[in-house]
Amino acid sequence: MKVKFLLFAFLLSFSLFASENLQVKESIEVTAEKGNENAVQYIDKSLIDALSINSNDEILSLFPSVFLSVRGLNGVQADISFRGSRGNQVGVSILGVPLNNMQTYHHNFDIPLAPEDVKSVEVEPSTNANLTPYSFSGNIDFEPGENQKEFNHLAYGSDDYYHIYARENGLSYMFEGSSGYIENSKYNKSNVTYQFKYKGVKFFTAFNSKHFDAKDFYAPYPSYERTQTSLFIASLGKTKFYTTRHYDIFTLDKNNPDLFRNITETYKSGFKTGLENRFGFWGLNIEFNSMDSKTMGDHNLTTSILKYAKVFNFFGFNFRGGANYFSATNRGKYLLPFLSVVKPLGKFNFSFDFSESVRVPDFTELYYNSPVNHGNENLKEEKSENYQVSLGFKNIKTVFFYRNEKNLIDWVRSGEEWQAENTGDSDVYGFDFFYTFKKLTIGYEHLHKTNTEYETKYNYYYPKNKLTLIYKGKDISLDYSYLDINNLDKASVLNITFWGEGFYLKILNAFDEDYQTYPGIPMPGRVVIFGYRMRGPLIPD
Repeated sequence: MKVKFLLFAFLLSFSLFASENLQVKESIEVTAEKGNENAVQYIDKSLIDALSINSNDEILSLFPSVFLSVRGLNGVQADISFRGSRGNQVGVSILGVPLNNMQTYHHNFDIPLAPEDVKSVEVEPSTNANLTPYSFSGNIDFEPGENQKEFNHLAYGSDDYYHIYARENGLSYMFEGSSGYIENSKYNKSNVTYQFKYKGVKFFTAFNSKHFDAKDFYAPYPSYERTQTSLFIASLGKTKFYTTRHYDIFTLDKNNPDLFRNITETYKSGFKTGLENRFGFWGLNIEFNSMDSKTMGDHNLTTSILKYAKVFNFFGFNFRGGANYFSATNRGKYLLPFLSVVKPLGKFNFSFDFSESVRVPDFTELYYNSPVNHGNENLKEEKSENYQVSLGFKNIKTVFFYRNEKNLIDWVRSGEEWQAENTGDSDVYGFDFFYTFKKLTIGYEHLHKTNTEYETKYNYYYPKNKLTLIYKGKDISLDYSYLDINNLDKASVLNITFWGEGFYLKILNAFDEDYQTYPGIPMPGRVVIFGYRMRGPLIPD
């Protein structure tokens, strides 16, 4: 089936784009360290500013291959999916440092960056074999800007929404909140970052705090949650030392706190380095995770990845081959090969990528017990084989992908409760399409996923079709998404931003669409925001 799929992908791609009117992209860059860079999707600061984006979930929603199961406003809680994957199958990082939380992937979106801090966001598939233990399907990396020049942003909108941001001399802070768009959806959050250099070493520190109502987020109760995330990174060349701390208080029923309350603290410390010479690229990532939880107990996990990759040319083809040697405490050792082949073909650029990946269960899947959810200490590791074929021109690209997943983990219904289980295998396949013309960008993904026979908690909800249109103008910018989500209603969501001398008017969900990205949690209707963004002092001299 795999060979037939790849052949079909190649032939269909060729037939779709065989046109004399299209120009040739000069080259596709493939490096030993980063792999096929043409496979990376990215958004830079110019687009973030043009759309006056106020939350990180808005940024990620612009990628056709990324889907967010959103609970609550402005990324208060959202699960990230890449090409049909579950939230714990996607790596999330800042400056290449993984943020993934071993307690549960529901905390992976506790990203300690305001959108104004973001210089760029890159999304890459697992076929690039990123040096992180969390990139089962792919990885999303946030790169912060240097934040040296003064910038201020004030906004106010529907449902008492407020957003206050300022930065200068490497320091930034943000305060944000809302009274909520439905019952029990109130939230407040804050974020602080500081970065500096000392004797050639770059330091980046960040802190994020959230307080939010969580009605029906994880169970049919008026829940409440409070989280804190701290991050420290020290970088010298390709070497990084990092540590994160995450603190979580979850109350199942805020009207009856004694029913169930869980307090969990997790720590992550790690070391990443790399060396490239004439023999290839050598990389190492060692990471220590620990958890102290009121209900789950104390647990530790140590992971390590040793990476080798080499780029060479053979008969005009650029090859990148190698392997990641992955090990985890009490979870075995795995040799995970990867291969990329890149070749200009007349007016086309062709690339083929392959990798294998592994994901170990998180602590919630293993040890969590509540009135409605029960972990399972006997879970096996998830495994996958990942394939990708792409053809492109200067402004058009199509990518066909296939992922064979084994020993999938999900929460399976058992009466009125949910039990963590290995639910079997799944095939995920589809294609991405990208087209850019002047100020207009079009992205589309079609995806198919075979599901297991179990009734599971998360596996059923992914976009079968997702279309994104982005127009970046001088006085008006638009972004539109069409969502065809498996087992949920289709939706058309249009956001509009009007600009004028630092002031802007933003209309989110302009069609006032009634839709959901996770069952039982309605998304906000039409939202109006008025704001002011100023480079330099709020009140110029």
